[in-house]
Amino acid sequence: NFSKMLAEEWRNLSQAERDVWKERAEEKSRLHKEMYPDYKYRPVRRTSKPRR
Repeated sequence: NFSKMLAEEWRNLSQAERDVWKERAEEKSRLHKEMYPDYKYRPVRRTSKPRR
């Protein structure tokens, strides 16, 4: 499973390497908030199909 492989890789990273990726994620988050200040996550749920 790909997710499990990535999780293992993440666990094997040193704290310094993890911090680099966390900083990148925070920077991307800040950039997104600047570009889309009014954005609010609103998922659209599917309506269930009528049962027979």
